[in-house]
Amino acid sequence: MPQISERRSVKVPRAVELIAIIIGVIVLLEGLILFNLAAPMRIDGIGGIRESTVSLGGLQLFLLGLLFVVSIFLRKRNWGMGKRREMLSLFFTLLPFLIATIIAVEGIVIASMAGSVYWQGIGGIRKFWVGAAGCQLFVLGIGGLLTSRFADTPLRTIGLSRIFGILVSIVLAAEGLFVISIAGRTSIEGVGGIRESTFEYAGIQLLILALFLLLAWSLKDGILAIRGRKILGRRVVRVLSIIISIIIAVEGAILAIKCGRMSIEGIGGILERTVVASGAQLFALGLLSASLWALNKEILLRARAAEIIAIAASIAIASEGLFIMGVASPANVQSIGGITASTVNTAGTQLLVLGIIALIAWLVKNFASEIFNERPIIAKAASFVIIIMSFIVAVESLFVMHFASITTIKSVGTLTANTILIGGVQLFILAIVQSIVLMMPFISVDAKTFKTAFAVTLFFMLMVPPALIL
Repeated sequence: MPQISERRSVKVPRAVELIAIIIGVIVLLEGLILFNLAAPMRIDGIGGIRESTVSLGGLQLFLLGLLFVVSIFLRKRNWGMGKRREMLSLFFTLLPFLIATIIAVEGIVIASMAGSVYWQGIGGIRKFWVGAAGCQLFVLGIGGLLTSRFADTPLRTIGLSRIFGILVSIVLAAEGLFVISIAGRTSIEGVGGIRESTFEYAGIQLLILALFLLLAWSLKDGILAIRGRKILGRRVVRVLSIIISIIIAVEGAILAIKCGRMSIEGIGGILERTVVASGAQLFALGLLSASLWALNKEILLRARAAEIIAIAASIAIASEGLFIMGVASPANVQSIGGITASTVNTAGTQLLVLGIIALIAWLVKNFASEIFNERPIIAKAASFVIIIMSFIVAVESLFVMHFASITTIKSVGTLTANTILIGGVQLFILAIVQSIVLMMPFISVDAKTFKTAFAVTLFFMLMVPPALIL
């Protein structure tokens, strides 16, 4: 048994190294492609760039990727004792961090200076895609930094909450940088005109908030310290991170509800549903980040995975409600008839509220044993709240599936019956997964709660065929 556990502990860290190698290879290949396609280009706001300059850019990117991959293997080498060998060991330990930082900075520079490009032999490239290219290079650089930070840490030790929290923070940081890259004079329906600098500031603050979250997730033992001196304790870092995550969620909600069709100079028009969807996903990522910080404690891996799935499902329900609120307008359903905008808005609002209540119930249940140890009734009550929310949303999803037909919404357009049906099915899955997770053997619930969750799940599973056929 000790030999098996030792073997596993050796293999698990290699997963982080494999990710680092993949990142290095991607950077290497991108540099090679840029070098092979080198040709004169002209960038709006910058001017002309010679072919040799483009070649050097591709070559340095190729070398950075190659050095990053090589440094991953050399940092593991035993350089022995002695001052010179210790310096070599330190050098190859720090080298991946330096290379990843350079790659991330290059991504920021490309994204922040993005403009329309005319590439000889290829043609025109919109500012949108140039910004996206810079963002993905930034993500690769951040990924390189994080894999270097956790290179010697087993995945089980890192924990699911931290892994998902890091991924969410990277997405948020990339979105902030992308907003900076596409910034221009903007006209928003329902808001008015916005200057380019205001647009940029919005992206900058999102990028800064996301980078703080990334830093917080990367701290050793959750403590911010400089040269051994504690600056921020674990509890302060955790509370600050939850507050920042909630701020991001609120910003996403405001974007989804208040903003309509958008026109950005250099990018063009953006449909209202796209703007609302952007706000809804920002809202979801903010809530998920806050929830992951709330869950950031050591428990069984499989229990943590089940909790995260259930919480993500609750957040998805709330985000769908927010999206419906954002696009609320008069609608016509072929199988029902006309629906007023206020009715559509009410449907979205109650879905948002149900999702938030289910999310809070999961968090309360998670902390019930820790905070309310002498009152297990709190955890039981939270479980029944989850079941009730699951029941209500499942009923609504069956209603959507049963009346699925061609639907026209003024702010969205015409949706086919299959699209509405798929929407009802995914809402049903999000609802029923709450009860399924409660029935899992490693989720601590009493017998009565288990039986209730089982009965609700079985009932709605049996109700799906009649809802689709009748």
